[in-house]
Amino acid sequence: MSLTDTTNAQGITLNRWGILIFAPKRVDFENALKGFIKTLVEEGAKKGVKIMDRNPPWAYEDFNRSPASLLAKLKETIMPTFNKIELLVVLTPSTKFHGYAAIKRFCDCEVGIASQCITTDNIMGKSFNKSFSANILMKLNSKLGGVNMSFDDSIMPGHLKNGTVYSLSKYVSSQVFMGADVTHPAPGAPTTRASLATMTGSIDRMATRYAAVAMNQEPRQEVIAGVEEMAYTLLSEYKKSCKMNPQRIIYMRDGVSEGQYKDIIEDELEAIRRAAKSFREAGKDLTISVINVRKRHHTRLFPEHGKGNVEPGTVVDVDIVHPVEFDFCNPISRTS
Repeated sequence: MSLTDTTNAQGITLNRWGILIFAPKRVDFENALKGFIKTLVEEGAKKGVKIMDRNPPWAYEDFNRSPASLLAKLKETIMPTFNKIELLVVLTPSTKFHGYAAIKRFCDCEVGIASQCITTDNIMGKSFNKSFSANILMKLNSKLGGVNMSFDDSIMPGHLKNGTVYSLSKYVSSQVFMGADVTHPAPGAPTTRASLATMTGSIDRMATRYAAVAMNQEPRQEVIAGVEEMAYTLLSEYKKSCKMNPQRIIYMRDGVSEGQYKDIIEDELEAIRRAAKSFREAGKDLTISVINVRKRHHTRLFPEHGKGNVEPGTVVDVDIVHPVEFDFCNPISRTS
């Protein structure tokens, strides 16, 4: 099915946005840009994304400007000119534009607005392309707090529709899905360079919207030192969004070797338990499930008959799994 034939599960309303252009000023380019804006607005209306400003302000900027100089220009001139926008669309000369990181860092960390980079070649060549606009709208809707996809109400089981899962012989009315991983410096990097721990957590009852936190830690340290603080932040975001406390946490930990399972249980699980104490309601249990995604394994799954890959959704939890631990395999990973 084409993206042009779909509608977002929950569309957003975009009131104010601006366009920053890293290209020479040309009439043909501006005509193409006007066509792109028109197509974006029209396709957005079909998908439930309301773009109220059909004539957003735009500004040209020198694409040879250094990232530091660009950052200063954004603060002093560009953003005050655009005046309280919710989204900054940046038209870049290529996908390897040297100012990309500076713009993203500025929008995400300093002014707290969404940003979307598009190459000028795509504006010139796809200004009236509905599929291209639909793809951009999907990204914008997600970045601005909308929901692109969700379960179909007509086929969804009632306990999922109500945001519940069946666990330990009873229904629990709310659950938070959390995931964490640690990114280490590349080989050859200075030994003092920090590793980056990241954690994400669902903030709605259908697990379609997520918040994220990140924290530096000691170089090459795999166990996350700041789990309690990170988990507390995410659980607070869930409570703020859903107006209720979670009753179950499902924690997926990526990039863990088998020898580190004990460390994850003793350190990270205990840290999550401490963070969750503030959200446990009187008379209600708060259960935590930990799923370790194993790295450096050599398990491969093949179809019994024919060639190619196994069917999507295949799960193997017998014969080739761990004799004691609860272990299962799917085509993407091996988990315990």
